[in-house]
Amino acid sequence: MLSVFFDLSKACDTVWKDGLRPKLLQSNIQGTMYKWNSNFLHNRTARVKLDGKYYSKQVIMKEGVPQGSAISPTLFLVYINNITSAITSYVKHTLHAADFAIWSTAEYATTAKVRVQATVDKVFKWSQDWGLTINLNKTVTTKFSLETKERHVTLTMNGQPLPTEDTPTSLGITLDKRLTWKPHIQKINQKAIRRSQIMKKLSGTKWGANSKILRQVYQGYIRPVMEYASAAWSTAATSNLTSLSKTQNQNLRIVLGAIKSTPIKELHKQAEMDTLENRREQRTLTLYEKSKRNSTHPLHNILREKTKNRLKSRKSPNHVMKKKFEENQDLLWQTDRYEPLKLAESPWDNNKVNRNAVTKRFFDDCTQKLRTFLFKLSRQARISTVIHSIEIK
Repeated sequence: MLSVFFDLSKACDTVWKDGLRPKLLQSNIQGTMYKWNSNFLHNRTARVKLDGKYYSKQVIMKEGVPQGSAISPTLFLVYINNITSAITSYVKHTLHAADFAIWSTAEYATTAKVRVQATVDKVFKWSQDWGLTINLNKTVTTKFSLETKERHVTLTMNGQPLPTEDTPTSLGITLDKRLTWKPHIQKINQKAIRRSQIMKKLSGTKWGANSKILRQVYQGYIRPVMEYASAAWSTAATSNLTSLSKTQNQNLRIVLGAIKSTPIKELHKQAEMDTLENRREQRTLTLYEKSKRNSTHPLHNILREKTKNRLKSRKSPNHVMKKKFEENQDLLWQTDRYEPLKLAESPWDNNKVNRNAVTKRFFDDCTQKLRTFLFKLSRQARISTVIHSIEIK
């Protein structure tokens, strides 16, 4: 698979206002809303202000959308949205704000090169027509392949060769050409370790913060770094994922003030935290359910296809998600497997009591823990679960 990751220089500051207005009309933004947006962009000025004093003259902003405005990101999305018109056949793309990437999959690298090169030329022409600048030094190409022989593929833009990058970064995730996720895991692990230094500074034995505050610091500042987009790289090898678990264990010892020989299970139990492995599994199941139920999700059709692995030791995200779903199927609500519960008499006799036999709707409102407990209990005992509530009048 041959891919190109584009980098737009000062994208929001170089939006062509006269070109944005017809795109608003093409997006069916008309009438009063169009007039309001047009006036919002017209004759905007800027000047330097420091300590309540102005140190420059007003300058009319001929290009760009206003920085800091709530509507500016939406206007930029409208402006850049038709960049996908430059995509040629057999080339796929992703577009998230100014992060734009294309790729093509083929058996031979030369075939993919011809397809991607045609798209690169059309994207460059589109940027020239609409006044956006592509940074040729930061726009990189990457060839994802499991082959052992190095075969370099060179793509050009405006007559200049694009640099090749083995570990590009897209949307905060570091990729590698074999998709082992090892560089990304090492990067986030080092970042989490650096942030752990704050925990050590706050955990003095006599004057330091208590375990409650340290726990909040870890959950809000350190753990999110190790869990960002974890459903995507959950296919990484266990040897790579173990480093993240070790980092969490070290932080839990700081939170609890525990010694190094404390069992890991006791650390999680006392800190009332789940393991990173279980949390990744939960996120993977959530992604699987979202993509399966939402027909517009990018993974909706992919999960229905059969995926073949070239290596037995490497599994695709499709296989991982389906396997996790099968292992935890008993704990998930399946509308086609469970029938609504029948009404039952309440165990008390009182005319002022409002009887409410709980059906499937109740489970949809329950927390995940309560839902899991009820299903597990009912399936083990093979009985129907009925819950009654009292309404005091």
